[in-house]
Amino acid sequence: MDNQNNKNFKSFGFDKKSDNIVFGLPLYHISWGVDENKKLRSAKGFFAIGQFATGYFVIAQFGLAFIFGFGQFMVAPISVAQFSFGIISIGQFAFGLIAIGFSAFGKFLFTPKRHDPQVLELLKKVLEFFKLLIKI
Repeated sequence: MDNQNNKNFKSFGFDKKSDNIVFGLPLYHISWGVDENKKLRSAKGFFAIGQFATGYFVIAQFGLAFIFGFGQFMVAPISVAQFSFGIISIGQFAFGLIAIGFSAFGKFLFTPKRHDPQVLELLKKVLEFFKLLIKI
């Protein structure tokens, strides 16, 4: 008998979030598993990590990020995932204005068969931006 059909089922997994609030969300939220109500846990935080997660910076199997996301299925302005959707999208299947991947769909592409020069130029600018952000 699995845990979800057991009447004494409590929960399983992990759920930890920061008391500090940034832009209306906990600074970090890490969550996975099933809660006491037998519902899948979801992480929501400025930095969010979980099977399902939403935030500004997200690592998740299924995620929605407002800045950067990394995972299996991700929607974010800058997205790195197996199935990646974003303005800058990197993945096995990438969909975006700038898409990099084995199967990529967008205006500017970097694939095994197509190498648009605009992709590398924009990636250089994105890296410069993140370098500045780290120094702040």
